[in-house]
Amino acid sequence: MELTWEEQLEQQRQARRSEIIETARTLFLKMDLNGVSMKDIAANSGISRVTLYKYFKSIDEVAFEVQMQVLGSLFDYIASVDDSTLDGLVRMRNHLDAWIDFYQKHTNYFCFVGLFDHYYRERYPSEDLQNRYRNFFKKGRNIRRDMIESGIQQGLIRPEVDAKDAAVTFTNIFLGLCVRLASREDILKAEQSMDPAGQLKLTRDILMQYLKK
Repeated sequence: MELTWEEQLEQQRQARRSEIIETARTLFLKMDLNGVSMKDIAANSGISRVTLYKYFKSIDEVAFEVQMQVLGSLFDYIASVDDSTLDGLVRMRNHLDAWIDFYQKHTNYFCFVGLFDHYYRERYPSEDLQNRYRNFFKKGRNIRRDMIESGIQQGLIRPEVDAKDAAVTFTNIFLGLCVRLASREDILKAEQSMDPAGQLKLTRDILMQYLKK
């Protein structure tokens, strides 16, 4: 079935929007968040600033969109390998393995997460962006909480584990480690004589041991 004119227009608009986000991510990684302007993004996207402002109202909105796309890719990848027919403990291990695999394929994504966390370390630029980001971030946390709750019900995970707190903590541990490893990978390899994948796998094993009944 052929797309209608309106559908074709919307498809083109979404493609252009994705191109802008990809261009912005590349620029942010190269010049840092405080070194990139809307003018830079427009010029490198091959569009006018007027056109850019039709998609994004500010540099902050662009940065938040890049961050949500990066983390959304991570969450979607992890969700794609999840099998709800397996027990909660196995699902969690598979979940963390998928996270490690994603890190190895998209290390630079975590470099951007580090830039974002540092730049917005004290406050969010607006209530609207704050709410959008917090609602978005709940998606990944809920998956981990469901796995832990299932494992507790199945008698495989210690009943005293608080599923909500553990899910949040696991997220921060893995995300924080990925950011550090991605940002200082070569230096850490030289200083610590251990590759990033090895550190992530050891962290996975520690977390799994904590859960196991």
